[in-house]
Amino acid sequence: MTRRNILMVLPIMFGILLIPSIGMSFASHGDDESSSGGGCDGDCTHPTLGKDSSGIVFVEGGFTINGKTYDVENFEQTIPTQIIKTGEPVEISLKIFDNSGPQYLKHVELVLGNEHVFDSYVWRQMPIADIAWSQTFDGIESVEITNTENLITDVSVEAKIDGAFNVLKFQFTPTTTFDTSHIMVKMWDQNRSYWLNNFYDALEISTNPFVGDYAKEEILSTESEIHQITSEELDEESVHEDEHKSHDDHTEDLHCSDGYTAILDNRFGSAYCTLDNFAIALIESGLATTI
Repeated sequence: MTRRNILMVLPIMFGILLIPSIGMSFASHGDDESSSGGGCDGDCTHPTLGKDSSGIVFVEGGFTINGKTYDVENFEQTIPTQIIKTGEPVEISLKIFDNSGPQYLKHVELVLGNEHVFDSYVWRQMPIADIAWSQTFDGIESVEITNTENLITDVSVEAKIDGAFNVLKFQFTPTTTFDTSHIMVKMWDQNRSYWLNNFYDALEISTNPFVGDYAKEEILSTESEIHQITSEELDEESVHEDEHKSHDDHTEDLHCSDGYTAILDNRFGSAYCTLDNFAIALIESGLATTI
């Protein structure tokens, strides 16, 4: 065979060898595309509390916290901060749409206290509480709670189908304070189509003056103030006032230092000065009135 004939045959042989290899390459590429969609097969649309990834609105009022409802943006948004006291219940409701149908929603996770602080030149994750609701293919529901720092108690999740939507009601009671932080919602459906939303500045837990050790300290402090003020007033009355001076005349002479408020304590029937914040708490609870 001449050199020219050999050169003509070689491209044909290489072409025959390459054809199967190209076919295998195309098949492999197709598998990669399927796996890159999170394991979904033909439907890779994620569940949503509001909009889908193209901006189309499927849910109105998808996020509710303690009765206040908000339309949900595509990925993240800042909402007015809810200030809750320790020992007071919190209720967060999620209204979720999945294009495959509400029965195909498989996992919804609520992450609380999800915040970082800059401490000693390092960003540090603050303690979090995680409430995860899951549903099997057979419709069996379960709730898993991650609460290593004991931030919350009395946790429950109620799930129901309302037309085309899943409505999940998360309830819990904070047991300790944490600064203003955001709430994260994670969710995926049967096809493992995944999405999350971040609600910044959503929640702040403050101290309840009538719960726990703080309450005991304040009550002891208040009783001490009552005893001290009452003793001082009795001494003043014995020297400067008539024994039968009326209560109204007595309270008019009560003057408090800066940072203190004069109140009439309904529990003891006594007038005294107490810290402004504790006075507000007593008045709002009906235990005292302003003088």
